[in-house]
Formats: sequence, C-alpha cells, structure tokens
Amino acid sequence: MRSHATLALLVVCSPLVNQAFAGALFVDPAGLGDAPTIQGALALAQDGDVLIVRPGHYVEDVVLDDLAVWIVAQQTGGTVVVEGMFQVRNLPRFDQVVLRDLELVPPSSDRIALTIEDCAGHVQILGCSATGVVESGSAFGVSEAVHVARAERVTAVDCSFTGSELSGLSFGPRSAPGLVAVDSRVALWGGEIVGADGSDGVLTGPFVPHDGGTGLVLMGSKCYASGVTVRGGDGGWDGDFLGLGGADGGDAVETQLGSFLYLVESTLTAGSGGASTVGSPGQAGAQFAGSGAVRVLELTSQSNDVPAFVPGSSFVPATFRGARGSVVELYITLSPPPHLFDLDDAVSTSSPFVVSPPIKSNAG
Repeated sequence: MRSHATLALLVVCSPLVNQAFAGALFVDPAGLGDAPTIQGALALAQDGDVLIVRPGHYVEDVVLDDLAVWIVAQQTGGTVVVEGMFQVRNLPRFDQVVLRDLELVPPSSDRIALTIEDCAGHVQILGCSATGVVESGSAFGVSEAVHVARAERVTAVDCSFTGSELSGLSFGPRSAPGLVAVDSRVALWGGEIVGADGSDGVLTGPFVPHDGGTGLVLMGSKCYASGVTVRGGDGGWDGDFLGLGGADGGDAVETQLGSFLYLVESTLTAGSGGASTVGSPGQAGAQFAGSGAVRVLELTSQSNDVPAFVPGSSFVPATFRGARGSVVELYITLSPPPHLFDLDDAVSTSSPFVVSPPIKSNAG
C-alpha cells in the first residue's frame, strides 16, 4: 500500500512565468474599470494582455477568437460568475490562453458552458468550474459542461466540470457528461469530472426517470488524468407507481474512436442505478465503456506546470503528490516545457524521458 506525503518547496521564480504580458485591463460590472463586460474588454485587448475581472455576475456570451490573453478573477472563491456560452477558438500554435478562478454557467440546459475548438496553442483552465443546469420542462435536451474539439493542448488544473441534468419532457435518454473531448489532447490535474444525475420520475414531475450522464467522454482523443475524480451520474428514481423501473447509472468514462486514457492516482466511480417504488431498480454504470485504450501509469510525473503571477524574488510553495521518500525533481524555466502528449513514445512504453530546462533542482 502506498503512503503519501505533501512536500512544500520554496522556489524563487521570475516575475512572470511562461507569458509576456502587454498590459492589464480591468472588468468591472459597475463601470469603474476599462469595460463593464468581459467581451467588451476583449474588444480592447491585445495578445499577451491580462483581463482582471472584479467580483460580479456577468450575463453574457464570451468569445476568444485568435487572441492570446489571460482572464482571471480578481478574487478567488467563486466571486466571478459568467452566465452564458464561453468559447475559445482558433488559438495559434505557441500562443496561450489562461482562464483562472471563473465560475461558468450555461444560459440553459441545452447549451455548453465552455467550448474550446480549433486551437493549436495551449489553453489552460485553472481553478475554474463549469456546471450545467437543471431546466424542468425543456424540450431541447441537455449538453455537457465542457466541449473540446480539435484542440492540441488543453490543461485543466483543480477544476470541476458537471453536465446538465435531463429533466421534464426533454428529448434523449440520459443526462449530460461533464467533459467531452473530440480529436483533442487534454491533461487533467486534480479536480473532478462529473456526469449529471438523472431526474426522478414522479406523478408531479416528468413521469419517466432519466439515466445518469457519463463523467468523461473521449472520441479520437488522448487524455492524461492525474489525481482526478471522475464520476458517472446516478440514475433517476421511479416513484410514480407505474412500474417503469429505476433509471440506469452513468458510466465513469467512455472511450471511443481510437481514444487513449492514461490514469495516475485517479478515482473512477460509476453512477448508481435508480430505485423504483414498484418496478425493478436501474443498472449501475461501468467504470469504463467503449472501445478505447485505458492505461494506469505508475512512477510517472505527478507534478504540473501552472503559470502564476509571481513578484520578483518572492517565494512560491509547490505541492507534489507521490510515494513517501521518492525524489522530486523541480524544473524552473522561462519557456514552456514539453506537453505530456509530445512524449507519446515515452508514455506508451513507460520508459524514462529527460527534460532539459535552464535550471534543475532535486529535493528528497
């Protein structure tokens, strides 16, 4: 049985890591900044700018199109809520977009909270949540919380993604996934990916219980998950005395079309089947479904590269997970390190690989 230790290291960093910043723009809903909306600030932004979003509830659609910027909440703790469809698209190679400490909510259950598509550059989502909604009586079905398509490098750190719940008279048999990736490469560090629970069937409601959603869906994609909780949604309960039976639980992961999933110390939990008053209970979901490949990795890197605002000559704590007594290698560099999926051969063979940044230090 493996024991674990949390190792805090003090690191002297450069003033700004991995990004050259042109300037800062403040978003203030009261009109006391450069713009009252995030989209309004993006109209003023240039590549490399930082949009600092003050606390507020922003009801707007946001589109980042071929623009390399940071969008960060001025304060942490869910103080910035964006209700609308948030889209990042057409990011060129070697460019970077960072979203930090944002709470993203779609305008309705059939809309996607965050879409990332056609991006060759690096999209980083740090400490954000994307949570679907429950919309009783909707006739348009439900959508996943996050959709990634044709994106070469997406990283999510300590994020929470939960799909929308199928309810009312909606079309479709089940609730929505937390994350769907199509023809993309995604790295997940910590956090949780959750399929929505199915709605219950009662005489005063939708009558028919719905199945729970799948947590993570991969189609033609590669995903690396370290320290992530992935859970399928629970099936709805049948309480209408019609004997229809409880709904099925959602699968934790579904891999299709030649997808690959690499797991390091991650937890996958299938959704439970729903109970029924007079009918049969629903079936529990599966941990894994589909035809893709799943591999549990041992003794691989469990750290992650996270850009941060770092004042010059200040100290930054770094936390690492792993077996007690293991050697931790710390890399400090001004240029982005290779992405995990630039090292496919090393991952697939479990052979060691070497990264050569300007500075390297070891700690035990």
